[in-house]
Amino acid sequence: MDKKRVLFMIGINEMAEHKAVLIDAVQKRIALFKENKEKLTADIGLYPADRDEWKKLNPELSSELFELLEKAAEEENINLVDITADEGEKKSEDYDAYYGSPSFMPLQFSGKNKPVMIADLEV
Repeated sequence: MDKKRVLFMIGINEMAEHKAVLIDAVQKRIALFKENKEKLTADIGLYPADRDEWKKLNPELSSELFELLEKAAEEENINLVDITADEGEKKSEDYDAYYGSPSFMPLQFSGKNKPVMIADLEV
């Protein structure tokens, strides 16, 4: 069985709307990807990809998030990706499904009849 490739994008809006649960929620998603590593590979991207924008909104929380993602990339074989809106259509071809925050990517996936799951970090 071929592994499915999932793109998990985290939008900066999550830091504003769900700051109390953001780190825990992302940790849970990373654990889920790890548990299912035989079935899927996950790439994680930030939207916007420019980390300076995240630092402007909340320097402490963004630093904690960046550390968590970098640790996952090192230890859990998860790829961190930077995808701009200009690259969205082409990059969506590389994945089987989208999971994460509202961004420019769900439209690209749904346009190719690929699954789109908008994450609720409160769950």
